[in-house]
Amino acid sequence: TDTINVPVKQKDSASNEPTVKPDEPNTPTVSAGKALIDGSDTPESPLSDADKAVVADKVDTSKLPEGTIVTPADKVSGTPENPVVEVTVTYPDGTTDTINVPVKQKDSATNEPSVKADEPNTPAISAGKALIDGSDKPNSPLTDADKEAVKDKVDTSNLPAGTTVTPADKVTGTPDNPVVEVTVTYPDGTTDTINVPVKQKDSASNEPTVKPDEPNTPTVSAGKALIDGSDTPESPLSDADKAVVADKVDTSKLPEGTIVTPADKVSGTPENPVVEVTVTYPDGTTDTINVPVKQKDSATNEPSVKADEPNTPAISAGKALIDGSDKPNSPLTDADKAVVADKVDTSKLPEGTIVTPADKVSGTPENPVVEVTVTYPDGTTDTIEVPVKQKDSQIYRPQLPSVTEVGNVNQLTDQEKEQVKAAFEKANPQLPAGTKIFVSDKGSLAVIFPDGSGFEIDGAYIVRGKNTPAPQAGEVKPVSLAGQDQIRKQAQLPNTGESSAAGTQVAGLLTVLGTSLFWLMSKGRKEEE
Repeated sequence: TDTINVPVKQKDSASNEPTVKPDEPNTPTVSAGKALIDGSDTPESPLSDADKAVVADKVDTSKLPEGTIVTPADKVSGTPENPVVEVTVTYPDGTTDTINVPVKQKDSATNEPSVKADEPNTPAISAGKALIDGSDKPNSPLTDADKEAVKDKVDTSNLPAGTTVTPADKVTGTPDNPVVEVTVTYPDGTTDTINVPVKQKDSASNEPTVKPDEPNTPTVSAGKALIDGSDTPESPLSDADKAVVADKVDTSKLPEGTIVTPADKVSGTPENPVVEVTVTYPDGTTDTINVPVKQKDSATNEPSVKADEPNTPAISAGKALIDGSDKPNSPLTDADKAVVADKVDTSKLPEGTIVTPADKVSGTPENPVVEVTVTYPDGTTDTIEVPVKQKDSQIYRPQLPSVTEVGNVNQLTDQEKEQVKAAFEKANPQLPAGTKIFVSDKGSLAVIFPDGSGFEIDGAYIVRGKNTPAPQAGEVKPVSLAGQDQIRKQAQLPNTGESSAAGTQVAGLLTVLGTSLFWLMSKGRKEEE
């Protein structure tokens, strides 16, 4: 027999045991111990070269002999619940081991993050974008609040539960197309990125304000919208008042297409009533602004014509008696404007109300009026038409009668008074019906027209004693207030040829005249008179 020594070597496969690499720290449980592949993990699914490389990399070769080769199978095996890829480990000595590497298709391979669909009626300018408060210029930092807005724009409704969305810290993209890069991390630890377009909110770059006041706006109205309705809180607003409030918002510097919508009622406090206005910008963002409001003085006041004084003649009732013509388009003197203004009853209007008559008569020949503008302290106005009538005393300018000779110029008899009256009536046949003529004891003659206007002729110019020279002709001039008082006294003297009741009526009519002018027709009135 012979003997021979045969060299022996333990198989590498006998002294080594291939294993799966340990997981990286914080590996999600769903991915623990598994190779994450892009392709399907359903048994019999083929593996791409890239996925084979991933599976091979999952085998821990750190303790295997140098030169060990790892070769994954061409397809997935195992079961649907536990898919694996069989890997052949070939050692340097040619021996082999096999190891099953669990696999899982990446979440990122079966999911696709997207931007949320826009809400109905989203403006075109905002479509598909996250609206942020901060700047949308590239490299602008994002606040936490803006990150939330970007994050909320990512549609996670079809992504696996537990998916997290993480926006970048700043804006990227271009000035024409700014975006924020968002990392979408799935439960298995795989990720996707999506660019979310962003736009700075119009409400962040604009500030609505109340329009500046017009020049000469009254202090009481400054900064306020003047409304017809009540300015008490909770009072409803009419469409017209809403339009006034909306117009008070200054949109001159806001984007074109901005919409201003006032609330339906007044809010604020009784001392500071306001209307809340919603300003909607073209991108759909909004601001609110409180517009102070004040009910117009013209809405709470009503100008009227003064009530007539007692015993006002019917022909003058409700009218301002003017010296000038009452024909339409006739100009008014300042004096007549003052008479018209005085006819407006301001006793119940706010202090500081201004009454301004027009410059001429309007209306019709049958109903002449003067339009009067009533301006209240808040700058609002009303108009009122004041009926006017030209004084009879301006229409019927009397002629002096012939001089009546009397026995005693200081005490005329009733017969002499009748003679003076008859002489005046003869010289003035055109006097209107209803004109009253009174002669005093000293021969002064008072004429009261139907409308209450009148004049006086001093007795020194229409009566004379026997053998006394006739008085000289004079000029026409107005009687003073003191002269009017004298007329009143003379009109009430007894034995004037009129009844005492008539005298009382005339006195009342003269009182109505107020500061109306009576005309004195004189013939060189003596200084002492």
